[in-house]
Amino acid sequence: FSPDLDNIENIRRKPGLGMYLEVISEFRIENIDFENSYMIGDSLTDLVPAQILGFKTIFIGEKDELISQIEKKSDKIYE
Repeated sequence: FSPDLDNIENIRRKPGLGMYLEVISEFRIENIDFENSYMIGDSLTDLVPAQILGFKTIFIGEKDELISQIEKKSDKIYE
């Protein structure tokens, strides 16, 4: 988790990549196979950084909740 306050823009706060990059650096994990790694989350902001890095993602929750989160963050939605 990021201890930074909600009102402070920081790369460590989701959906930023900061926490992922810190773990890779801290544990010297140079050979992570992102394409065969998974991120499981219950919100869209959990999954965005993982998708940027090439992880496979799994959303846990109601489909309607995911759609609601997408609608809040999207200017347009096309079917």
